[in-house]
Amino acid sequence: MQVFRSEIKVGLLVLVSFILFVIGIFVVSDVRSLWDKKKTLTILFQYADGITAGSPVWYAGFEVGGVKEIRLAPGVADRIAITVKVSPDARVRKDSRAEIRSLGMMGAKYVEISPGSPDSPVLASGDTLEGKSPASLSEIIETGGKVASGLVDLVQNAKELIFEVRNDYTVKDTIQNANTLIDQLKERTADLRPIMENVRKVSGEGGHELVSLIKEVRATNVSVAKKLGSIETELNKTLGQAGRGLSEADETIKGVHSIISSNQDNIASILDHLNETSQHLDALSEDLRLHPWKVVWKADGKLEPANAEEWREKGRIGPYGEK
Repeated sequence: MQVFRSEIKVGLLVLVSFILFVIGIFVVSDVRSLWDKKKTLTILFQYADGITAGSPVWYAGFEVGGVKEIRLAPGVADRIAITVKVSPDARVRKDSRAEIRSLGMMGAKYVEISPGSPDSPVLASGDTLEGKSPASLSEIIETGGKVASGLVDLVQNAKELIFEVRNDYTVKDTIQNANTLIDQLKERTADLRPIMENVRKVSGEGGHELVSLIKEVRATNVSVAKKLGSIETELNKTLGQAGRGLSEADETIKGVHSIISSNQDNIASILDHLNETSQHLDALSEDLRLHPWKVVWKADGKLEPANAEEWREKGRIGPYGEK
């Protein structure tokens, strides 16, 4: 009888342990999702970017399911078919955009689905959605290398332009080089935009610091583009004014040259008269230096005061009577 009671206790202990084990599995695992109603969708990508089965699926930033299967798309060339199971409450529409993103710079991959427009029809279970393939890190590095090479060429062109200006090249060559430099600046600014977009895709939504940095770079890029536009406008105005000024100066020089050519004899005569007048002024200056009293008293036979007594008597400067 004692043995029978011990067996009952052991059996009850095993039964309770098994029940607790099953409850624990239901609590910590996703087994309960087997009874949940899920909607199955197939998303086609050109590049899977390392996503695996079991990766989460987010809808507008909220987790609604997971990746069930990844395979080559049957009947579709160069496509990867990713089968996902999502909550039926997630209204994935025909124009919704699906992307593969990262949780941080080096984090796990997940599928992000945007809601789409309210007027677009909702996809049913089993429908297919065309995804937007992510940019690979190698493509970003390659594009960055091309942009860096272009920037090196741009700096070299700027150096050549400065060298030409310092060595008194013609205004026409300088204007042409400046226009080329502006065009290259526009091209490099346009090349920076896809790089910023690719970096944003690689970084994902989890890298808050990198996202903030990208926003600052974008703002700087927009500011630089605006400044380049204003610089180009002002430079074009300045170049136009310089061109008109050069044309007017050329016309003025031609007019002056024509006037000088047609009045060469008159100019020579004027120079002769000026020379003669200068000689007369020199003679007059010499005469006044030798006879300064001629400026004060007339040379008409009347004598100047003989002494200080006569100065006080007259009380003024002027002609005086004969002694």
